Amino acid sequence: AMADGVITEEEQMGIDARKAELAAAKKVQDKATAAATSAADEARATLAKAQVEASEMLRKSEEQATDMLKRAQETVQQQTEAARKLLHKAEEDAQQKTDAATAAAAQALVQADAKRAALQKEIDDAMADGVI
Repeated sequence: AMADGVITEEEQMGIDARKAELAAAKKVQDKATAAATSAADEARATLAKAQVEASEMLRKSEEQATDMLKRAQETVQQQTEAARKLLHKAEEDAQQKTDAATAAAAQALVQADAKRAALQKEIDDAMADGVI
């Protein structure tokens, strides 16, 4: 019948059914495309957010590391200064003890010399008196 260019009602129904199937398939394809696009957009947004968070975490880690380094440097500086003060004090104490020991030794020498001189005088006096 189609050969003579006339479409029967039955054939028209078949064509309409095919068009309906194609339209339904197109709707399913459009929904799938929309869902895939939405999922891709969501994935891109999640990735962008993760990158921002990772950058922020890295920045904070760098700040914390820098702070820790600064504190460590300050501590070393304070300890070095304290050690320097202790060394200076020890040097001063040692100098004072050296000075005191030198003064005591000089005084002992003076006293020993005075005793020797007194003893020598006693000997001289005894010899002069003819005792020795």
